[in-house]
Amino acid sequence: MAQASLWKPRGYLKLASVMGRSNDVAIFRRFNELNMLNLLSMQAELAKLREEFWVQCQADDVAGPPYEKFSQNYQALRDASSTSTEKQQEILTKIGTRMKEYNELLLQVSQLSRANKPLKEDLSFLRDWLRDSKGGADFLARNQNDESFLYEKDTQHDLITMSQYYRRSPEQDPFARLLRKRAIYLYHMCIGQHRKNKYRIADEESQTVAYDESMVERGANLIATVLSSVLPLVAIVILNQSQDTQKRIYIAVGITAAFALILALSTNARRVEIFAATATFAAVEVVFIGSVVQQNPSN
Repeated sequence: MAQASLWKPRGYLKLASVMGRSNDVAIFRRFNELNMLNLLSMQAELAKLREEFWVQCQADDVAGPPYEKFSQNYQALRDASSTSTEKQQEILTKIGTRMKEYNELLLQVSQLSRANKPLKEDLSFLRDWLRDSKGGADFLARNQNDESFLYEKDTQHDLITMSQYYRRSPEQDPFARLLRKRAIYLYHMCIGQHRKNKYRIADEESQTVAYDESMVERGANLIATVLSSVLPLVAIVILNQSQDTQKRIYIAVGITAAFALILALSTNARRVEIFAATATFAAVEVVFIGSVVQQNPSN
């Protein structure tokens, strides 16, 4: 019993434990090429069955009673098949079975094509963990077989994740990516590690912890909202510091562009909504510059 208590999971068992505790690193191969190959094979088989059925129907139609009724009366076909093996019914049954398998796979592959792709940070973490002596201890690479290439760089296009957050492309959400890459690490080192109820341990040995993705998303939205809200006031302060009208205009152009960029990168707003918000923001700046010019005509 003493020796058994010292046992620690390793290899796939340890990897499954980490994935089970954090969906961010629950990353899998989609094997899209194999799915397509399977679909093409089933499609070819169905095309062959279709041709066989058409030929059999034609043969039955010219064969005379009772076969000539089969293509117009399926009840007669079923009744005849209950007492003898009818080729038309046999092919039809096979088509039904194969069509069910084909449609199910087609829907599954279609659904997989819409699955989230892993964030670069999550994939990088998984690869680092697999190589870490306290993590996966490079067990996949040591296999020296096809399993060792499951998460290599050339398979990145074929990977999907179980994570349900960030349905937008990760490349379009720099605030969330910044929080994931830097802020969460700093938060954990300074505050989070003392608040154990705020995170869960994904791996005891490597001390890998996981935070709720909704917290990251809320943090990114908070930063974007604060920046967007404060920027108009910051613009007024900066414009007020400049005494030159032409310089104020250049500053207004730069700040307006920054405002539009923040909205485009951190929200799901449509172009027309971003244009409307930016136009309103620019109008405020124009009014401020105009009022200053009227008070100081020499500028």
